[in-house]
Amino acid sequence: RFEATWLCTSLSNLPVSFAIWGMALLLIGAPVWAAAYYLGLRTWLAALITGFTLPTFMVLSSGSSFLGRGKVGRFDGQHFQVDTLQSLQNAAIFGLIGAFVALTIWRIAYRRPAPC
Repeated sequence: RFEATWLCTSLSNLPVSFAIWGMALLLIGAPVWAAAYYLGLRTWLAALITGFTLPTFMVLSSGSSFLGRGKVGRFDGQHFQVDTLQSLQNAAIFGLIGAFVALTIWRIAYRRPAPC
C-alpha cells in the first residue's frame, strides 16, 4: 500500500541523503581511489568493481534498511526481526548507484584529450 506520508518524508530527507553520500564519497571513496591509483588499478573494470562493492558492503554492514520501514538485524524487545531480502535489495540499489558514480568519476579522471 502506498503511503503519501512516507513519500513526503523521503523527499524531505533527500538533501540530507545527498550530503551524506557526498561526505562518504570523500571520506571513504577518495582514500580507496588513491590506493587503487597507487596500485595501478586504473581501468574502468576496477572502478566498476570498487564502486559497486564499497556501497554494497557499507549498506550490508550498517544493519539497517535504508529504503524499508522496518529495522533489520536489531534487537527489538523480545523479537529479532531480520529482513534479509530487503537488506540485499537495498545493498544492490546502492551498489548500482555507486558503480555508476565510480564509472562517471573514472571517465572524467582518465579521459583522453581530443586530438586537435
